[in-house]
Amino acid sequence: MGGVLTALEPVQIASILVKAGMYVTVLLAAGSVINLWLLTELDAAASRRLRRLAAWSAVGGIVFSALNIPLRAAFFYGGIGGALDPMMLQIAFFGPLGLSVGTAIVGLLAILPIMLDRDWTRSVASVGVVCVAISFALRGHATGDPRLALSTLFVFHILAASFWIGGFYPLYDMAGRGNAAAVRTVERFGQAALVMVGLLVVAGVVILVILAAIRSRS
Repeated sequence: MGGVLTALEPVQIASILVKAGMYVTVLLAAGSVINLWLLTELDAAASRRLRRLAAWSAVGGIVFSALNIPLRAAFFYGGIGGALDPMMLQIAFFGPLGLSVGTAIVGLLAILPIMLDRDWTRSVASVGVVCVAISFALRGHATGDPRLALSTLFVFHILAASFWIGGFYPLYDMAGRGNAAAVRTVERFGQAALVMVGLLVVAGVVILVILAAIRSRS
């Protein structure tokens, strides 16, 4: 493992770390909001902590998402100096990555007000979750043909993955209480998980089949 890391360029190592941070924080922010919708048995304290987690994860997601642009510029340039090169930054920003990052940041900004716990914040955060999911369909394999099918599948795949990642904390928060609300929370999560697991598996398998078919024709 150490040999593999030492063989990587600094830009590659930074890219791996930033992408890992982005996936964790962005999916955690979106998943926390999804679980706020679904786990209606959460008490006021648990709900407040989950809203706070969603907001802080959104902040982290904005930072990590934005860092993708200078890192892509550095990759184009062939060195870390490209992260500050205006031309390379422009190329990175106005490409598919820039559109994806911009959409993700808009979604994460919409999630931030969830901390306030007002009637309108959940509606705004819902739009944010959709934007976050769509952002992943604006780059990479999702931009290939058939574009609509792949994009739709990626959106569902991201929503299901977000649900799982966002569900760990509220389950942990409620599990130690042993009261009726905690039991109902676990039961509700289990019911939703059956649907989400099916969605995650089906979307993932269909994506792999489509990509394998595309590669076989090329």
